[in-house]
Amino acid sequence: MLGFEKVITLYNKMDKVDYSESKFLNIKSKLETFLSKIGIKPYSSIPISSKKGDNIVALSKETQWYKGLSFVQVLDEYKIQENDKSEFIRFPVQDIYKFGR
Repeated sequence: MLGFEKVITLYNKMDKVDYSESKFLNIKSKLETFLSKIGIKPYSSIPISSKKGDNIVALSKETQWYKGLSFVQVLDEYKIQENDKSEFIRFPVQDIYKFGR
């Protein structure tokens, strides 16, 4: 799909579900199943609240169960493959995608 092999997935509005680990893991599992069917592997999956800044720059106390890096930390460590540099592409997210409803 469009030459993507791995993506960073952000799960926004965690504040709306009281930072529920089980809700995060449920939707993460469903999305990873879908992505694997189209040949994409998540590089990192991060629960965030963009409104409150949770896990964007620094890890949040609200998601102590999350043991990964913040979004900015993931971006800092991400290595761009040499052949990827000439084909930058960005997709703005303009909608909420619901799985399993």
